[in-house]
Amino acid sequence: VSVQSANGAVFRFNPTTNQWTQYTVGQEIPGWEPPWLDVASVMVGSDDRVYVTHSVLQGFVEFDGTTWTYHGGGSQFGGMLEDFEGNIWFLTGASGSGVWKWNGASYQSWVGLGGTSTVTGLGRDLEGTVYVSTWYGPVFKMVNGTTPQFFIDADNIPRSLIQRPNGDFWINNYGGNGTLGTVRHYDVNGNLLERLNTYNSGLPDYFIDNIEK
Repeated sequence: VSVQSANGAVFRFNPTTNQWTQYTVGQEIPGWEPPWLDVASVMVGSDDRVYVTHSVLQGFVEFDGTTWTYHGGGSQFGGMLEDFEGNIWFLTGASGSGVWKWNGASYQSWVGLGGTSTVTGLGRDLEGTVYVSTWYGPVFKMVNGTTPQFFIDADNIPRSLIQRPNGDFWINNYGGNGTLGTVRHYDVNGNLLERLNTYNSGLPDYFIDNIEK
């Protein structure tokens, strides 16, 4: 399938039949009518529902396997993360919009984390608590899913955060504002243990986009 000629569609692959199904934005997916055809991010939730955000328009769409449902409002969303309670957390593509959470019926938002409204990454620890990375480095732990609590300062443009079974945290730092990108290793209390870069680890570049476990 040629993505360049698919008008920003979402594709579904069936490994049993080895077949692709194309869902054209503005046709099968309601709420996003032409000329707005650009998908920003796709995520499959724990209940096998599919969530799709848009690179221009507000809100998101949800696919239950049969029907697409458009949830408008909120902000222009980018990347997503699901917590253990089934809430969907959103990065925002619109400057000044912070981080948003959808509980299945309504939105909640936090727009002033770290003195900036630009959110750069989301992560989750072993207990399911969500962490929010902000542009200038502060990373916040969302206590009880509602209250931001400062966790670490991960330098400029931190992105995703993961926690390993031993309790240590890892976070990738894209770099910028005069600093170089690294992968940063912290203990369970947020104390920096090491910084990995092209000099000490063999990473091919300083621009570290994402880490996963």
